[in-house]
Amino acid sequence: MAWNEKDLEGARTLWYINGFATILSLFGSLFMVWSCLKTPAPRSVSLKLILALALSDLIYSVSNIMSQFDDVDSVDLFCIIESVFRMNGYLLSIYFTTTIAVLCYKTSKYGIAFNQERFFRIAVVIGPIGYFILNLM
Repeated sequence: MAWNEKDLEGARTLWYINGFATILSLFGSLFMVWSCLKTPAPRSVSLKLILALALSDLIYSVSNIMSQFDDVDSVDLFCIIESVFRMNGYLLSIYFTTTIAVLCYKTSKYGIAFNQERFFRIAVVIGPIGYFILNLM
């Protein structure tokens, strides 16, 4: 958790709100992944990006659930795994949201002349490079 229940008044209420939002996010992400995988349409660039965003949100939700079982006073393997999931889910979510926004902008500006597949290939190459650089910082 981001707060210590012993030091914060009303923390139990915040804990319930966070838990409810996390469960909703987890089920929403699972539903999006299930819907994208079940869609019989050809795998378009937008569908791939939505699936990637749902998976990154799923990772973040799982890390949020894992944080409910952390012990504040100790740092162990479980805590390290949870923090890696949280950081990676957060960074991936930002990246895919930004990529979707750029795709929407470019498609609306250039219309049919915009090559979405080329954009997706570039995003797949540049994304991990930027992600690796952010992890080094």
